Amino acid sequence: MQFEIARALLIVIGVIVAFGTLVADMNELHVFNAAWPPHARFHCAAHALMNLGCGGLAIGLLVTPAREGRGLHVSVAAVLLAWSAACLRVALLFPGTSAVAGPREPVLRGRPVSLWVADALVLLTLAGATTALTA
Repeated sequence: MQFEIARALLIVIGVIVAFGTLVADMNELHVFNAAWPPHARFHCAAHALMNLGCGGLAIGLLVTPAREGRGLHVSVAAVLLAWSAACLRVALLFPGTSAVAGPREPVLRGRPVSLWVADALVLLTLAGATTALTA
């Protein structure tokens, strides 16, 4: 039962990773922002499509029965999901980058909402994977 709850949590996170970036970035603040250079918009769209693939692959691993134990499927799915979200933090290490797309970017307690969501997804992924692997 504990494994199934943890797996369900990871599947929900997979859906959020797969579709969240598409919902959040396919708008006039990001991909369709005329003020952004075309190459920046290209990378934003590519990131959204990569997350769609990572989330979809993670979901596929979590719903497909494993031939030899479920640990590998859960572990790989968790790495895909956590890394997709953690990339928002890692990207900030590069000079000149910002998590804020513009003045209309949603901010909560001085931080972009996207970073709050990314941090929560990483923590929930780690909790779900740990629970699933120890169940």
